[in-house]
Amino acid sequence: MEHTAKVLTSYEKQLNNAASVLPAPAENICFFDIETTGFSPATSILYLIGCVYCDDEGFKFRQWFCDTPESEPDIISDFLDFVKSFSVIVH
Repeated sequence: MEHTAKVLTSYEKQLNNAASVLPAPAENICFFDIETTGFSPATSILYLIGCVYCDDEGFKFRQWFCDTPESEPDIISDFLDFVKSFSVIVH
């Protein structure tokens, strides 16, 4: 985790310089991606959601990890609650 935080910090200046091309203020945007165990909803699960966002302290990242198939609905629900505060969601 420490290494990733340092990498994000080192790119913060470049990210701030790119703000002019963003569709909204950086604080209103959440970039996210998902990882699954396959392509079929019948035989695979969503096991990871990761996102990068900006707040008053700078750029941050957050991850939701599904440690059992039964916890998949919980991480999806928690993620959806988290992104409600953003006006732009980028995947």
